[in-house]
Amino acid sequence: MSAEDQIIAKIQLHRDIKNLVIEELRQAGIECQETKFTDSKGDILIINPIDVDRVRETIKEIQQRSNP
Repeated sequence: MSAEDQIIAKIQLHRDIKNLVIEELRQAGIECQETKFTDSKGDILIINPIDVDRVRETIKEIQQRSNP
């Protein structure tokens, strides 16, 4: 696999994980949106700051499913 292919694979994995997190958050009733690719603050904007603890819990659940 070339260096370019490795970079593309990492970017695709990043995109897929980001989309999974957004989908899971929305299913949990947490309002969020994808940020622009160059946003230095992150990939996902959580609209309501009150949801931060629920976001952390949702991400923890995703991690547990991914790393049994």
